[in-house]
Amino acid sequence: MTPRGESSWADRVTATWAAASAGAATVLWIAVWWHQQHTHGTTSVNEMKLALGLTWMDSGKVLPLAFLLLAPGVALVTNRAGEARVQAAFVTGRVVLASLVALAVSTVLEFWPFRWGSYAETFESRGGLVLVGGFLQAVCSAVVAVALIVLGFVSRRTVVLPVWLALALAAGFAGTFFITPVFLVPAVAWLVFALWLWPDRPWPRRSVSN
Repeated sequence: MTPRGESSWADRVTATWAAASAGAATVLWIAVWWHQQHTHGTTSVNEMKLALGLTWMDSGKVLPLAFLLLAPGVALVTNRAGEARVQAAFVTGRVVLASLVALAVSTVLEFWPFRWGSYAETFESRGGLVLVGGFLQAVCSAVVAVALIVLGFVSRRTVVLPVWLALALAAGFAGTFFITPVFLVPAVAWLVFALWLWPDRPWPRRSVSN
């Protein structure tokens, strides 16, 4: 095992990739936030406007990619839990990963059936998989949020994922419930996650007894 405070070249590369992916997810979420502010509006009233020739359902189609871009960071945390022999954290990390994939799939079902650049159909008129996807999106977001909190607490002795960061990420995923209009809370949480993942940062990455 790598001594405390040190990291191998492979670990730094993996951490860099995970941090960059989380950063990309942050950028995507901010782009969706900007677009939906101009198309859906800032209240619960759907204004059905176009921005860049796209509806707010169209910008929602990139959200599955944003969710999947968080997977490398979660996978890295999960692997570190395995290295630290914290079985509960390792299992919980896998639950988070599986829930992230399910969240991405449900969001595809929710937004991709709509035609590009058209408000001819709504969630109510479309029904079917769109409504199922919306329900599953909410459920999966809740599962990810709860699993992240559990992951933070079961790994607190090794700092595989600090409790404060787990709570921040959970709040971010709770914010993904409210897709219309999109909130900036997830972007803030994911940016902090990206900075925490970055190798050689000043914050302690982990504290594992050899």
